[in-house]
Amino acid sequence: MKAVILAGGRGTRMRPLTYTRPKPLLPLVDEPVLNHLLRHLAETGFHDVLLTLGNAKQSIKDQILEHDKSGVEVSFVEEPDNLALGTAGSVKLAEEFLSESFLVVQGDALTNIDLKVLAKMHLDKKCDATILLCKVPDPWLYGIAVLNDDNIVQDFQEKPDPTSSGSDLASIGIYFIEPTVLSLVPKGEKFDFAKDLFPLMLSRGMKIQGIVVQDYWIDIGSFEGYLNGTKWHLRRILSRKGQGSFISRNAATQKVSIKEPVWIEDGVKIGAKSEIGPYAVVKRGCTIGRDSIVRDSVLLENCVLNETVRVSHSIVGELTVIEKGVEIDGAIIGPGCYVKEDSHISGGTRTSPNMVVLKDDHISRIFDPDLERAFYFHDPDGMYTGQMARNPRDLIEVLPEVNANSLNLHRKRGDLIKWVTRSLSNERLSDRITEISTLDVEDFRREFTEILSKAT
Repeated sequence: MKAVILAGGRGTRMRPLTYTRPKPLLPLVDEPVLNHLLRHLAETGFHDVLLTLGNAKQSIKDQILEHDKSGVEVSFVEEPDNLALGTAGSVKLAEEFLSESFLVVQGDALTNIDLKVLAKMHLDKKCDATILLCKVPDPWLYGIAVLNDDNIVQDFQEKPDPTSSGSDLASIGIYFIEPTVLSLVPKGEKFDFAKDLFPLMLSRGMKIQGIVVQDYWIDIGSFEGYLNGTKWHLRRILSRKGQGSFISRNAATQKVSIKEPVWIEDGVKIGAKSEIGPYAVVKRGCTIGRDSIVRDSVLLENCVLNETVRVSHSIVGELTVIEKGVEIDGAIIGPGCYVKEDSHISGGTRTSPNMVVLKDDHISRIFDPDLERAFYFHDPDGMYTGQMARNPRDLIEVLPEVNANSLNLHRKRGDLIKWVTRSLSNERLSDRITEISTLDVEDFRREFTEILSKAT
């Protein structure tokens, strides 16, 4: 049976982290979420996988083609640029490749469910679709399914009133689908499984089975889901290794108090009298000053924390610099931020990429100027370089500082050319920039800057 992974979402619930990398590529302890999902599919008998792509298509392709070691065979279908088709609409694009029963799973799902067993249950029941469900204490927050005694779905209720909820069973976004069902999905239109397709199927008298699962599942596409999923996977991977913590041999952690479990990668340097853990993940290249505390948090790559910094229940984006005396609790700090000394960040705060937090500042709100349309430069390994452009005029200022390898990467991908022509609503620029794309990278930089200067 083929598996379809929905990997085209924009990751809005995980902004600002998903401005610089797509949600399926957010690291979950040791490797990206998508790699964990591919490995689980392989372990449960699914070796033919199709990914639907929308946002950051090339980044996801590069990660799979260059770094995936799950052993599955992966193919791709792509949504048109700037056209989100929804969950079912994106799968419609792959209709010609789905001639038999197939599995659909969200690209931000973390689970240990034995999908092979459930696939057999779907086939044995001879239903048009099977939806995996789990019991929730607060059904009014979810789309829930009402089953009959034979586990056939009778009704769907979207975030029902607490006094009228007919069930406590929420969909976890994993489905088994018969290919004939896709004939109900309009081509080229936004159409979702839960909101549109399943209610339509019920209205047509089609048979949808609901299976209540007891195994672990979590949506890591939210702040709490990501941190809880990190804890679960950290315990799981360390248990497999027979270790209470993982500390790279290339990490400097002398005179540091380690509260297991923790995960500390290559090149990390931690000052004396600091306390790390429990449930701390410190990605490669980070530096933590003396007398600092990091617990129940994830520090992404190449962060710098100066002395006496306190970070708890938070995610700190890559390349962020935090000065001494800063306290962060329950926040997401965007990539490339600079947090000045003695500031306090808490209460669900989210800072936008490259934001500067002033000395002694106290903030507890979301800063999101909607930077989705900005251009973010990456290195050949897919890591954000800390340089971004909100518009073509910004790009003229940034270009001299962009590393040659990064500029070369985006030149070959063609994404920088697309961004410029779309931002300026000038398709003729595409041909002019393409003409200079074969030049030496420094000659390209010079000519490209000249073209932009005239166009803006």
